[in-house]
Amino acid sequence: MMKYKLSILLLLVSILNAEIKECFLVENKTEFIGCLESEVKKSDSVKDTNFLASIYVNDKEYEKAIKLYEKSVEKGDVKAMYYLGGIYNEALKDYDKALYWFERSYEYNYKDSSAFVAEILSKKFNNNQEAVKNYLQKRIDANDSKAYEFLGAYEYNLKNYKKAIDYYKKAVKAYNSPQAMYAIGSIYYQHLKDTNKGMKWLKKASKLQHPDGVYSVGFIYKDKKEYKKAIEWFNKALDLGVKGSHYAISECYRKMGEFDKAKEQYLKMVKEGNIKGYREIGVMYSLYPEIKDEIKEMKWYERGIEARDGSAAAAAAVGFRDKKDYENFLKYNKIAYSLGYAGGANEIAYYYLRTVKDEKKAIEWGKRANRLGDPMFLKFLKNIGVYDE
Repeated sequence: MMKYKLSILLLLVSILNAEIKECFLVENKTEFIGCLESEVKKSDSVKDTNFLASIYVNDKEYEKAIKLYEKSVEKGDVKAMYYLGGIYNEALKDYDKALYWFERSYEYNYKDSSAFVAEILSKKFNNNQEAVKNYLQKRIDANDSKAYEFLGAYEYNLKNYKKAIDYYKKAVKAYNSPQAMYAIGSIYYQHLKDTNKGMKWLKKASKLQHPDGVYSVGFIYKDKKEYKKAIEWFNKALDLGVKGSHYAISECYRKMGEFDKAKEQYLKMVKEGNIKGYREIGVMYSLYPEIKDEIKEMKWYERGIEARDGSAAAAAAVGFRDKKDYENFLKYNKIAYSLGYAGGANEIAYYYLRTVKDEKKAIEWGKRANRLGDPMFLKFLKNIGVYDE
């Protein structure tokens, strides 16, 4: 049940099409947004549409963002429902609309949504616990069984874990909810530290093909260092379409020292559209003494850069920073920024602030990172009294 913040709405630029990435070469902010708007109209892609919407959110142009996310919803995008809930909750304080969108996304098994339904109800009823529970009980009385799960989420937010489990069990009894089974298993494992009960409930959810339940069973086995069993469950999660399964499998193979098999999984990530697999192969060659090889490491970072993954360029820059080769450090972070990766701009900003002692250039690069939706460096400068705009 992860917390949602508007500051993390910015989607990873690696998922965008090549034409949109060219917009990051534009220096002027107005022209940058104009370029994005033009390319989004041409591509009509949900991913690109959501990215532009996230830029609008960062600039507090919420109505423009809402229109774009609603366009994505019309194409069946559940994430856009979730993002709409976030805008109405955090930015516009319209709790009825926030409830509507989070509940819609929850219907499509977006697991974090129930936590926000609970949070919004607290705000809607001014933290009056009795009023929240009465409201949800009325929904239960009107045969809205999902309200049991929202009561469970509400008690979860209050850290009343045993009460939360009781409500989730009622949801299981009422309609055999796999989401509720998953929630019970997660609470037992993460908060009550009862691995056996956690595993029992997660496996119950798994029998009903709950994707996150299956993945979580794999995660527990990985945590227990039972990597072969973990791989078996991650493969099941893969069959259910859980993103991140190839990465999880590759991690297991890395822990087992089977680096060729780990590499195969990273390449499968790439084949399925996650170009960060190239970067991960490079990182593997940098971390493990058994296979450490700077030439191969850079080869795979370059493959990532060719595929337009800014994080691969940033990973390459780290090695040059460690060797104090600042010329190449700057070169690769500038490439990262040109591919839309805010971390590249932030690294350059910190370099100018701490190493070169050039506050003007540090601010300039901090602004570039902010333009990509990452305001952290500028906030840091404000906190130390260097920047006051």
